Amino acid sequence: MNKERLDSFTSKLDSIESQLADIPVQLQEAKAMYSKKESEKHNLDVEWTNVYDRHDKLWFFKFKEKTALNAEMDRIAKIRDVVINEKTDLRNKIDALTKREDELKREQLNVQQERDKFKYEEELKDSASSGDAQAQFDLATLYFKAKNPKQAAEWLNKAVEQGHDGAKKLAAKIKADEERAIAEKKAAEERAIAEKKAAEERAIAAKKAAAERIRAASYDLTLW
Repeated sequence: MNKERLDSFTSKLDSIESQLADIPVQLQEAKAMYSKKESEKHNLDVEWTNVYDRHDKLWFFKFKEKTALNAEMDRIAKIRDVVINEKTDLRNKIDALTKREDELKREQLNVQQERDKFKYEEELKDSASSGDAQAQFDLATLYFKAKNPKQAAEWLNKAVEQGHDGAKKLAAKIKADEERAIAEKKAAEERAIAEKKAAEERAIAAKKAAAERIRAASYDLTLW
């Protein structure tokens, strides 16, 4: 078995697993910070509302007190805007981490499937090379599915030579399909030739009929 190829799969999976291990910690921290910022915003909203209520209850001639309360509301609003921006950044970070986690899990699954497929193929090759007819047939089937007809035919023929029933049936089906395809191609070519000939004959007939009409018209004119 190709150890170098297997090692490359292992290296990829180790890298993916390492990245996946870090994400839950980062997500937990980001979610905790987001929750904290939500609480801060709520407290600021309450504080701003309280100041506003005090401002609203003052008589209009309490100019100095109203100005101070206006300044306090502005101060709270600016802090709240900062907190809102921080919340947005944290939300984006959480979404990005979640997306990255999903991507890594899909990549991990793909690499695992690719590795398992490679291991299966290598194990089949070892068994087929040792003369196992079933392995030769399975390997041929695998190559047919992978659109590799040359290697598929090679292993299928070896299985047929050993008298494998499934291989003989598949070989017979392939031969019948090839013969049918050849026959269909030949029939299509013959139809095309026949259609072309018929079209040429129709064109000649149409041309001849047109010439006859012209002669007939010329003859009628001579009668005048």
